[in-house]
Amino acid sequence: MRLGPDGVYMEIFANKVLPFDVASTGTAAWQYFAKSMEHMPFRFFYQKDPQNLETTDDTIVESFGMELHANGTQADFRVKEVLRRYVDEDRVVIVWRSFIDPVEFSGAPLRGAEFREKGYIVIRRPRGMAENYALLQTCYLIHPEAPVHSLTDDGAITGALTDFVLSGTAANIAAGHQMIENILFNEAMKTVQLVLLLVNLWFNW
Repeated sequence: MRLGPDGVYMEIFANKVLPFDVASTGTAAWQYFAKSMEHMPFRFFYQKDPQNLETTDDTIVESFGMELHANGTQADFRVKEVLRRYVDEDRVVIVWRSFIDPVEFSGAPLRGAEFREKGYIVIRRPRGMAENYALLQTCYLIHPEAPVHSLTDDGAITGALTDFVLSGTAANIAAGHQMIENILFNEAMKTVQLVLLLVNLWFNW
């Protein structure tokens, strides 16, 4: 937790080195954001609005409902977000901005302001390592707009919900890194299987 000009915000960092080159890792990371996030553990996506969904080669704009599980607790959110990918010669950067509206927490309806979230993933070659390695650097900045209240309890529950979001985000980062790695390994296995098939065809010709 940090204190900034707009109040308290959460800052979460995570790094992971993968045995794949920067370009392949950047492609897998974008595939994760564009197509694979619906399969994340701890999350259930619903009410995706096709009218508010826009996807190009480098931009995603979407609106959806999300059910998040962390530490034995469940919360429902409405999310609007924009993601953008930037590809340079030696790195890939994915940035996003989200507006997260908590709807329900631990079975109780909520009223209150949104969480604002900004984040990025930088994919670059680690210093001192070979070209077939990539470093994933992930950062989330999450700012609660105002105290959140339960409709069944007038006491503010901002602290409990903030702790929940913090735990859920940390789990999300770890699971996201793992899914990106899984995408890369699956693609590598497809390549190996194709090579073995071609070799087998060659020797049996």
